Amino acid sequence: MPLGFASSTYFPMEDHSLWTHLWLTVNPLHHLAEGIRRLLLSGELNHHLLAACVLFGLMILILIPVDYRLLRRRVLGEE
Repeated sequence: MPLGFASSTYFPMEDHSLWTHLWLTVNPLHHLAEGIRRLLLSGELNHHLLAACVLFGLMILILIPVDYRLLRRRVLGEE
């Protein structure tokens, strides 16, 4: 939920400070929203959709093993 409020879906990105602009560039929801917006308005694919796929893929590669380990620890009581 916080990622949704910290993306450019509700407000334009140009009116932000430097640190907010940096946060938006690593936020995958910003890239997804911009990519879909540009795809619907102009019909062209752009780098935002590729960036969203890469960022979501990295999140999955990092978080799935962490979640697996925490689940095994909780369910099986392993250390």
